[in-house]
Amino acid sequence: MIDRRTFLRGTGAAVSLPLLDIMGNRSFAAESTNQAPQRLVSIFQPNGVYPKAWDVTGTGSTFEFSPILSPLKHLKDNWPIVMVGRGAGVITPGRHLQINNPTPLANLLFSISQGFGVEGDNFNGVSTGVISELTV
Repeated sequence: MIDRRTFLRGTGAAVSLPLLDIMGNRSFAAESTNQAPQRLVSIFQPNGVYPKAWDVTGTGSTFEFSPILSPLKHLKDNWPIVMVGRGAGVITPGRHLQINNPTPLANLLFSISQGFGVEGDNFNGVSTGVISELTV
């Protein structure tokens, strides 16, 4: 036999389960899209990383991945790549976007967030600008 406290907890949980439907957005649940989700992959190279191991060779869309980046080869044609900082001197504009070397990574992240509709007021701190060439 279970004690009274356990019984009341279980009953409370069972009674509140139908209310969980109210919390969901029915229009979102009813929508069915075959569109792939948009994702952002950001790679940061902190101190202690050997940068040359991450460099790509070639320019524009004809570049070749380094051995470290080779697992991403299958995504090359369907994945716009944006390189900021040291790598930006290697890739030229085209399908892949080059951003000048002094551009901070924060500008890229801020620009992408704005492209997805996140307002600047939702960020804590001061922005150093938006990358105008970037469209999401």
